[in-house]
Amino acid sequence: MKKLDMEEGIVANWLDIREAEKNGTVVWAALRGDLYPGLMPHRPDLKAWNGIQLTVLHFGLTQDGFDPGWRIAGPLGVARAAIPQDWIAGYLPLPEAPRTILATPKTSGGGIGSV
Repeated sequence: MKKLDMEEGIVANWLDIREAEKNGTVVWAALRGDLYPGLMPHRPDLKAWNGIQLTVLHFGLTQDGFDPGWRIAGPLGVARAAIPQDWIAGYLPLPEAPRTILATPKTSGGGIGSV
């Protein structure tokens, strides 16, 4: 996760998270830089989350219209806890994944980096 430098005005070029697809598509999101103390003054534990960038996804509203929020998407799965939409400053779509995986060079069997 990377901290968002609010001074650089990066968020100005990002898209509004309310317009992102809520169909399980993973996007790159930037959290607001003022979660604590601005938005959530009673949550000092959120200070470390101010301005970070991370991958998130949304599975859509439930049948009864409840919004379960955005989930952190990672290589080991999706987080159970949700991030409220108003915590997200903006998002960017991710580029399309490569169609082929490059082959890794063969080693002599001595471990990583051996030849």
